Amino acid sequence: MASPAHLRAVLFVCAMLLLGWRCNGTYHSTTQEGGAADVLPQPDKLIGSIYFNSRSAKISRKAATELNRIALKLRTPPYHRSRVIITGYADKSEGVEEDFELANERAQNTAMALERRGIDLNRIIIDQRPASLAKVRSGQKRVDIFTERQATAEANLVFPLLVTFFILSVLAAALLIFRRKN
Repeated sequence: MASPAHLRAVLFVCAMLLLGWRCNGTYHSTTQEGGAADVLPQPDKLIGSIYFNSRSAKISRKAATELNRIALKLRTPPYHRSRVIITGYADKSEGVEEDFELANERAQNTAMALERRGIDLNRIIIDQRPASLAKVRSGQKRVDIFTERQATAEANLVFPLLVTFFILSVLAAALLIFRRKN
């Protein structure tokens, strides 16, 4: 029959394995369901910009041509797996609320136009920060299209490795405890 010390060690190992499994399950559910959506997107590379007429969210022919070029670039490596961040800007000629709505409408129209050009909507993030928080360049009547930093993809690889290392460490500690008791 096992001694109370052995039973405690086995219970400890089981609890650590359960904890590691739950952490891994929680991690996967937040990354798959977009649980980190309240984290601001991190633009990495500017792919292009499209420009609008004053106080308009309609995509012009010239902008549509530029969107064709951008969509082609987003469908080819190394960008074909990257998430796309769209940031809209307004003319700053109306009130703050109206400018914010116009900037978002421009970004929404751009996202829909990219979808029609073969970019999956699940890859697209519309950056809805107020213009005062976003980086501003000259020419406020535009939408900037970025790819997202790949730090999230690297984190997707590192976390399961850390959980595996943690579980193996707990098993090694349990083996040392069992050897000392015997």
